[in-house]
Amino acid sequence: MSGRVPIMRICVVTSCFPPSVGGIERCTFELSTRFARAGHKVTIVTSSRGLPRRTYNDFVDGVGRVIRYPEGLTLLEVPAVPQIPARLLFDGKYDTVHIHGMTPTQTDLSLLFSRTRAKKTIYTHHFDPQTRGARLMQLYSFVARNSLKNADTIVATTWSYATSSPVLRPFLRKVCIVPMGVDVKRFDGRVAPPSIAETVNELLAFENRILFVGKLIYYKGLEYLLNAFSKLETKETCLIIIGDGPEKAGLKSLAKRLGISNRSFFLGLIPDLLLPSAYALADVLVLPSISRREAFGMVLLEAMASGKPVVASAIPGVSEVVDHGRTGYLVQPRDYEKLAYAIDKLLQDPAKAARMGQEARIIAKGRYDWERIYSSYINLYEGRSDFFQHKDTDSTLESQQEETNGLHDSQLALTSRVLRRDSRLPETSDS
Repeated sequence: MSGRVPIMRICVVTSCFPPSVGGIERCTFELSTRFARAGHKVTIVTSSRGLPRRTYNDFVDGVGRVIRYPEGLTLLEVPAVPQIPARLLFDGKYDTVHIHGMTPTQTDLSLLFSRTRAKKTIYTHHFDPQTRGARLMQLYSFVARNSLKNADTIVATTWSYATSSPVLRPFLRKVCIVPMGVDVKRFDGRVAPPSIAETVNELLAFENRILFVGKLIYYKGLEYLLNAFSKLETKETCLIIIGDGPEKAGLKSLAKRLGISNRSFFLGLIPDLLLPSAYALADVLVLPSISRREAFGMVLLEAMASGKPVVASAIPGVSEVVDHGRTGYLVQPRDYEKLAYAIDKLLQDPAKAARMGQEARIIAKGRYDWERIYSSYINLYEGRSDFFQHKDTDSTLESQQEETNGLHDSQLALTSRVLRRDSRLPETSDS
């Protein structure tokens, strides 16, 4: 960037914000604090998730004005908060309204109303709308596609996710790629006090530690990780599960049925201060997600910055974050036997796992540091999007999509070949 960036009035619209915990919360917080630090006037419009259910209108030091509304009835598996988009109708003018989604009612109505209140509307697509009901999902995807016509710029976190998204595909000319980020200074792989081991002393009794961090919900694929854990050949291994959610009771029951409850630690939500030590203590992070609701996997970046190898599902988005064979392994979703084999490969070869972890940290520092991501967004706010934007000819878009699809297919094939070298594992479809 050249010269000083003019002071902007920025409105960030997001379904959730700290103290709520998750990828969107972390992304919006990290960007908003940097915008505020640079002198921009930031307003956050969000829900009161993580706090008592009521309306808030507070000034938060280091962020700006934060307006929160209580969550209401659940629509398409997410709480509806119509007050969030309605706020845009009554606020003053903004230079930029930045909407994070895709959250039913909140995202689509905010995109519509922002046209009357902002010089520019930027939309960051964190995941496709997906539910267990296919018909409802198709209906809302239609609504979502129509709402995206109101965005000046659409940000996707990876090209493979954008080109495979039924929501984004009609708008690829508007799409710019800016990934999620990580605080590489905070997640540095050092076990410094306070440590999670001080809270859960039993963790130190195991030679190997597998880590999962995330919401305990169906699309995270925790049942496959528990089944894989029960099949491991590597002994003296424990599984650390950090997070909470609606599947917790069922997952604990499954762990008991599998005979692994004495080695599976469901820690729930832990203080944010302890999270870096959890990565530092772990030997490998596993993200076994099974759905497009997992579009990137910020926990992968936190593990990589901590110098840890990762094992994750070979799905669009995630498969761009993990460099198969270099920073970890990609495994076909729902295949717990291959998942177990990939984890065993890392645990049984500590030297190789350490090399992968070192390479992962180098990539995290060079590609995903939040300061770099913030600079990318400032360029977008200023209208300097040529570096990120894919050229707008049909032939180029088709070529890029074919290239991305081919890359994803080759990653799946490579994963399958690597993990089939052990003849004990059955052949599985790449579909």
